[in-house]
Amino acid sequence: MGPFDPPSLATQFLASPLLFILRPVYGILSSVRPDPYTRSPSQQPVRVVCISDTHTLQLSSVPDGDLLIHSGDLTNAGSLDEIQKAVDWLRTLPHTHKVVIAGNHDSWFDPDARSLVPPCPVREAVDWGDIHYLENTSVVLSFGSRTLKVHGVPQIPQLDPAVPSVHAFQYSPWSRSDPWPSPIPLDTDILISHSPPRHHGDVFPHSVGCRFLLEAAWRVRPALYVFGHAHAGRRVERVYYDDSQRALEAMAERRCESGLLWDRGFRSCVWWFFHGGLWRDMVSVFWAWKDALVVLWSAGRSILWTRIWEGWMVNAACMDGRGSGLLTGPATVIDL
Repeated sequence: MGPFDPPSLATQFLASPLLFILRPVYGILSSVRPDPYTRSPSQQPVRVVCISDTHTLQLSSVPDGDLLIHSGDLTNAGSLDEIQKAVDWLRTLPHTHKVVIAGNHDSWFDPDARSLVPPCPVREAVDWGDIHYLENTSVVLSFGSRTLKVHGVPQIPQLDPAVPSVHAFQYSPWSRSDPWPSPIPLDTDILISHSPPRHHGDVFPHSVGCRFLLEAAWRVRPALYVFGHAHAGRRVERVYYDDSQRALEAMAERRCESGLLWDRGFRSCVWWFFHGGLWRDMVSVFWAWKDALVVLWSAGRSILWTRIWEGWMVNAACMDGRGSGLLTGPATVIDL
């Protein structure tokens, strides 16, 4: 087991019995709330097709749409040759607009990791064609009368202690400020990152997501947030940026595994029994039970009354989270 492997049901329960029960209940309450309000009734929907973590492989079927997003890890070794082959496949797809960011396996894009990947004797740069590559940058795309601003962020929490590392765009676990060079624009409609934001599709209780991306999501509140990286965390979430979501995230933060990322995921159920949240959930009336009541009350109330800030979070990882090396997840389609 490692930090990116799917934890057993026993591990999830021992980490926090309250969250083990509360998360499915919260999912049910969210499913009966209205879909996130991302456009006015007079606007035509934009069909967004989301994929990630294809690792040199090609999906046998990709739904058509207005916008194709690949949120990183096109390759395994990260060489320019592998990247170009993946890009050539994406260029054959019929979508009106295509946007790609790099993942940690796409090492050639990061100058700090580029020297560790095999050189390409036939080319010196990627031929993107009609694809928009974003690296801490934005692009404004037109869809008829609508425009959407898309911003891409490749940075991830550091995966291993080796320096330099073949993994691209890592930031130190001791970082105290945003690891990207400039703020994510507040008018971003679609945010793309390779790492999940913390506590969303990031394999609880290992919780490999980025706390800075979670803070950015709350600041920006994009209509759509697409990511990958944690294969076992593949999912689609409705997000409402309200008290229930904040309380659920706070509960997960108090019960998730701590320590350096590369040390997580190796603890046994016995360890979780004595050191996890089983006993603390029973006696933590002030924190755990109070937040659980906030989650239920706020989510239930919002079935009838919906807030302004709403959107979707999509972990679009296509690679099997159990290590088979196969693409088991299809593309995710969101009408925005």
